[in-house]
Amino acid sequence: KFLPLLLVLIGFWFAPSPRQVRHRQILLEGVVTGFAAIVIGRVLALALPFRDRPLADDTLGLTFPHEAELRTWSSFPSDHAVMAGAVAAGVWLVDRRLGLVAVALALLMAAVRVYVGAHWPTDVLAIIFIAGGWLALVTSIQWISERALDRDAP
Repeated sequence: KFLPLLLVLIGFWFAPSPRQVRHRQILLEGVVTGFAAIVIGRVLALALPFRDRPLADDTLGLTFPHEAELRTWSSFPSDHAVMAGAVAAGVWLVDRRLGLVAVALALLMAAVRVYVGAHWPTDVLAIIFIAGGWLALVTSIQWISERALDRDAP
């Protein structure tokens, strides 16, 4: 599921660039943010009211094969979408053009999760924007603090 995004990450990691160290830092922050967001998502899933997955709604007539234990996991948030959103945001912060490709891949992954009935559309879209926004905020704060330190340096 993550192979296309992983290939983009590997490409950026090894791409020669005058800002290679900074790019690697951003990409690593994206991956770490994704894992942290998954943990936060699991906490939210336990703390928020339970939300049935679409595949549990018999009125939708979904007939896709699925595992029975998915019915006991809340639909919100989507772990797949949170990781894909954080990684895509990291790629976007390194390169806007290829970042759009990464965002499109994250949205495609989210669309597949919706299509098979694992999540509602709002589950995956909300968490992609939350993860991506969090990474953008953290990176922006870091960028501002680095600029302030550069300005104060003799």
